[in-house]
Amino acid sequence: MHSKTCALILGSSTTLYNYSGTQKRKHFSFLNSGVSLAAELISNFYTKKNIPTYLATDMPAIPKLEAFKKLNILEVESLSSVTETLAASLRELNGFDEIIINPIQSIPAKQTSVCNIVLSDKEYLKEDWTSVDFNSNKTPHFLFKAQSFSYGKKSYAFSGRLHCYLKDLLELVYLTLPGELDDLGHLAYKLFAHKSYSFFFDKWLDLSHTDLKLESKMNIISSRSFHSLTYESKSKVIRKKMNSTSSVSRLESYYNTLTKEAALYFPCLVSADEGTDMMSCSFEFIPHPTLSELFLHEDLGIISWVNIAKQLKDVNDCISSIPIAQPTLQDNYFSSEKLRIRRAHLEKLISGEEMKIISSIYESAFSVCGIHYPPLKKTFEDVDTHLRQLEDEGLEYAFSHGDLCFNNILADPLSGIVKVIDPRISSETTLPLGVLPRLYDLAKLKHSATYMYDSIVNNLFDLSCNSTQSFHLKVFVPGKYDMINTVFKDVFSKAINSHSVNILTASLFLSMLPLHAESPRRMLSLAVIGSSIINHPNQSTLHFSLR
Repeated sequence: MHSKTCALILGSSTTLYNYSGTQKRKHFSFLNSGVSLAAELISNFYTKKNIPTYLATDMPAIPKLEAFKKLNILEVESLSSVTETLAASLRELNGFDEIIINPIQSIPAKQTSVCNIVLSDKEYLKEDWTSVDFNSNKTPHFLFKAQSFSYGKKSYAFSGRLHCYLKDLLELVYLTLPGELDDLGHLAYKLFAHKSYSFFFDKWLDLSHTDLKLESKMNIISSRSFHSLTYESKSKVIRKKMNSTSSVSRLESYYNTLTKEAALYFPCLVSADEGTDMMSCSFEFIPHPTLSELFLHEDLGIISWVNIAKQLKDVNDCISSIPIAQPTLQDNYFSSEKLRIRRAHLEKLISGEEMKIISSIYESAFSVCGIHYPPLKKTFEDVDTHLRQLEDEGLEYAFSHGDLCFNNILADPLSGIVKVIDPRISSETTLPLGVLPRLYDLAKLKHSATYMYDSIVNNLFDLSCNSTQSFHLKVFVPGKYDMINTVFKDVFSKAINSHSVNILTASLFLSMLPLHAESPRRMLSLAVIGSSIINHPNQSTLHFSLR
């Protein structure tokens, strides 16, 4: 790729929430695909190709978040059309020869070349977008967004993506007529007609059109998971690759253990294939968003959250009522043993130079936002002591989901009906399959609802170092955080706020540190939350909130 090429994400204006059922809007810069921000997905795509990426936004004081760290922010004034935003941005990018225009709602799948106009790789029945129809002689005909007479015409959708020479844009963008400003399709037509630009066909992963959001989201999930998850649209199933035949058989065994009542809360297991070519399981496709997406990116009211929380309590009660054989005395130390194993793994990881930020807080005291913490090593020891005390007193065990975080809960925001996915089937312990401390699933819920696990793992946080051993952490907190937490406390009563659940929750944050070795900054943020639960139990997590 030419060193004088940049990508420009057009992210001004606002958009409706996907599921909130109101006319309330959020800024386009926070448009999401599932739990991830569209701007981050796009910037990751171009950064991997060493293309600097700019986000043109009229959002005042866009928050500093890890998700935006790879982006150069272009602050533009609020303008009435996408073409005017483009024109304003070009004035700041005159040092580049080539510019890739990428509307924030259009997620790229394949890299373009200069002089390309990106169309969908298959035909769609046209709606309120520009598309291109080819006649029998392969001659293209542009059908513009405003031409309602062309609605329903089978044609190739214009994605909004253009790979242009800057000089061509500067020549043509200012020739756009007033009635054409809201549609980049008119600029695409001029580039085709006057500059002989060619068409490039790619998957149309569009997040702005209601009828396409689900298809786009599933395609994005499949590509981001390196095809370990595949959505098969014809049969309406999700196929998940498994890493071993034992994983397949353990998942089958877990499903077979479920009672009829408990099985209703899981997607149906359609098939399990232990073949050497494709070890996989196929599940009924559930079209609902994850609870993580609803929590972070939507604006649901209290009735919706009460319905969801009540259903989750029913799920938890039903699953935990499945009869089990009580674990042996040795198995009773599952939680502390798991923490010790993960701690040993962490100590091996932090010896490298890239882990200097973690090794520094592991051995020495530190402060975050002016609050002082002992060395992380001491916090591990304290959590281990608390866990041992709980285990010695006799933790109650029950059949469990095992990973009941918000991202493993699918919820219909209208009915409150939920399905849970990805139960824990790990063979790393000698506990019977599915058996864990009874409060383990509540701790998983709490680390999402109260301690903002989903914000941190989705890069919705900002971490900076003020000086040696002094850090500043801000975590994105949804606007209705207080209301949602009140709902969970009311529905789950005292159990979710018990001392035992808090200890288990702290151990979750600490034990997951080595699982996030690809991002030391995320590891440190998780370590801070885990340390706060133990060392400052009366300090609200909102002390770190970015609202």
